[in-house]
Amino acid sequence: MTEPQAGDSVPVPGRRRFLYIFSSALAALAGLVLGLPIVSFFVSPAYRKQAREWRPVGKVDGFKIGETVEVKFLESDPLPWVGQVGTSAAWLRRVAADEFIVFAINCTHLGCPVRWLAKAELFMCPCHGGVFYKDGTVAAGPPPRPLHRYDVRILGDQVEIRTSPVPL
Repeated sequence: MTEPQAGDSVPVPGRRRFLYIFSSALAALAGLVLGLPIVSFFVSPAYRKQAREWRPVGKVDGFKIGETVEVKFLESDPLPWVGQVGTSAAWLRRVAADEFIVFAINCTHLGCPVRWLAKAELFMCPCHGGVFYKDGTVAAGPPPRPLHRYDVRILGDQVEIRTSPVPL
C-alpha cells in the first residue's frame, strides 16, 4: 500500500463508521443518564444530615441509682408509615442523683441487640459472643469499639436522650 500523496484526497469515513461512532456516543449518553441517579442513590446517604432530636424516656424518679434498664424511644426521623419499626431502645443507667449514662442497644460488631446481665454487670451480644463491661468498653469477642453512647440530659422531671443514627 502506498501513502497518500499531497494531491490525493483523504478518504472520508463511510456510513458504517459514522453509525458506529453515533451509536457508541448515544449508548454512552444513555448510560450516563441512567447511571447518574443510581450512583446518587448510593452516595447521597453519606452526605445527608441525620436529624437529632431530644426524646423523653421517663421521669427522673422512675430510675434507681446504680440500676441499668432498657428504655424505648421514637427514632429521630421516622417515616409516617414505619409504625413499630420507628421505635428504638437503649440501655440507661442512673449513676448519681443527677447523672445518667445511656448506651445504644446495638453491638458495634454487626448491630445485633445486646442484653444486660445484672448479676455479672456485663452487656452480652448473643449472636457473635461480644461482651462489654458496664461502662460500655469491650471486654471480649469481635466488637471493634465500645458501645455507642447517647447524649443525655434532665429537663424538668424528665430524662431525655438525644437520638442519633447508631454507627456500626
